[in-house]
Amino acid sequence: MHRSVAAWVAGLCVFVGGNVHAQDARTPVASDAEASDAEALGSEGADGSEGSGGLEGAGGEGMPGAAGTPVPDAALPQGPMADPTEDDLGAAYEEPPVEDTFQYRVRLVATGRLLGLSDGPQNPQNLFLRIPDRSGTVEGRPEFELNMGRWAFSFRPRFQLNLAAWPDGVPGGDEIDNNEFILQWYARWSLTDSLFASFGKENLQWGPSQFFSPSNPFFLENFRADPITEGRGSYFARVTWVPDIRWTVSALANLFEEEVTNPTRVFERQYALKADYQGDRIQGSLIGAYGERSRMQLGGYGIWTANDAWLIYGEGKVAARNAALYPVVDGASPFGASMAVLPKDDQANATVLVGSSYTLQMNVTVTAELLHNSSGYSSAQQDLYFALRRSASGALFSQGPEAGFAAQVLGQTASPGLRFTGRNYGVLQGRYGWGDDGEVLLRWSHGLDDSSGSLVGMTSFPLGDHVSAVALGVYNYGSTDSESASVLRYTGLAGLEYTF
Repeated sequence: MHRSVAAWVAGLCVFVGGNVHAQDARTPVASDAEASDAEALGSEGADGSEGSGGLEGAGGEGMPGAAGTPVPDAALPQGPMADPTEDDLGAAYEEPPVEDTFQYRVRLVATGRLLGLSDGPQNPQNLFLRIPDRSGTVEGRPEFELNMGRWAFSFRPRFQLNLAAWPDGVPGGDEIDNNEFILQWYARWSLTDSLFASFGKENLQWGPSQFFSPSNPFFLENFRADPITEGRGSYFARVTWVPDIRWTVSALANLFEEEVTNPTRVFERQYALKADYQGDRIQGSLIGAYGERSRMQLGGYGIWTANDAWLIYGEGKVAARNAALYPVVDGASPFGASMAVLPKDDQANATVLVGSSYTLQMNVTVTAELLHNSSGYSSAQQDLYFALRRSASGALFSQGPEAGFAAQVLGQTASPGLRFTGRNYGVLQGRYGWGDDGEVLLRWSHGLDDSSGSLVGMTSFPLGDHVSAVALGVYNYGSTDSESASVLRYTGLAGLEYTF
């Protein structure tokens, strides 16, 4: 929404000033992991939980090659399993607080981003996607938590002032606008000491993988390699049952989304049943889901804590149908091919990820993961996909009747509904942490099918009691006819956060 900048800044100052005087500005608020699915209940967490150095979440859903893609999550292992969190592992229920409590935190985050755009068939001269190559954002991130007996409420509005600049020759120029929205909120009712119901807008994340969570039917990204941008939520109704200290069972319904976060991805209503188990050294989860377009899916993950330093895990899913778009030969198309949902008989697929992490004595955690994604394109499909994209790109700016169809095809190839268009990937990551907030992360992800990939370096650190900083660099290698480097060649990002 576009309003005067002066009005936005004045409103934010009044908002922040009023709340800082309402109570001690340093009163802690539960982390995203604690405030999402069930802070004392169970299994799912919120995207961007904890963040790095206090700065949260990241990237852009569905953006090819964006910021190395999905950021360290407090609820998930950075190496040997830290103390299990209730958010991801389904720990025991804790009694509601005796006294009503109200907590809040107000953060002001300023970020700057520089993008190196690839000039290839997917986005020729940046005249199709028209991505700004320089941008900056100042964002107010207040968070409120209220507990009233058996009721709990969370509310996280966001207030943004954005500046974007486009490369020379690309329509757009410089643009300043402001935006206000609700990132996440929920209301939870404790019906009994072991049964809970909630409704709200949340970004639910789970699973041990640092790369992405194949067992999650609701969100393609897990945002663990870019510590700035937060993932917006979708509307969920949930019932959670905690029969004992080791088990948690949740029924979830993803009913609708308030805004279109990715215009090329069609939202589908989905329902899921999730059971979590936590033993002394073994943790696991089983998730069955049904989508109105994607039909049945069965997924899960398992974690084995071999010893104090070594963690082994696996995660995967089997889906009866895939609603993503695939390149198919099409004689009626002017390009000889088009993007379409495959026939039902061709859609069953499985995704399997295996990984392990080991923590050295100097607090360095090394993680390795391998992913096989059978829902990705075969070698023949990849060849057809890139050929279709080149044909559409060549016709995009023609004066002929194919121009409109070319734009439609490029929109589909930019975001076909798959997290990965390839089938086999490897990830190697190292993370060093110091103190409560300092962190350095290095990640290499490589597509084994097209030999493209991403190199990611990130650091976050405190600058004082209230200020923290983060820097991120990403380099995507490969040709413009590859998955990783189709749109972005590099990303540079820096940010500061002030907590009132």
